[in-house]
Amino acid sequence: LSAAFHRLLDSFVSLRPNERFLEYNRAFLPSFYGLLREMLDCPGGDDCLRVLVPHRNWEWAIKYVIVDTAEYVQLLQTPDQEPDPFAHTLRSLLRSSAGVNADWRLRTL
Repeated sequence: LSAAFHRLLDSFVSLRPNERFLEYNRAFLPSFYGLLREMLDCPGGDDCLRVLVPHRNWEWAIKYVIVDTAEYVQLLQTPDQEPDPFAHTLRSLLRSSAGVNADWRLRTL
């Protein structure tokens, strides 16, 4: 499971800041991180979490989707002000990540 998890992280998110990739990320990041969250709940999820925490795509998501959301702000909002499932997913992943490694937590958060 952790090998598949790592392969997903390596291949899915586009870190390039051009409009085509921004649109791709806007369309698919909610489902992508939802899948990662589900994988963490499976047997072997602890191994997946250890893959997630130091991964550059997760660091990118923290920086650009959670903290600096200029291009992705609409992903974390709903028109009716209901709690957004994607925001809930990211908070859940962040909470899990923060418990894994104190050095990472201090450096990243």
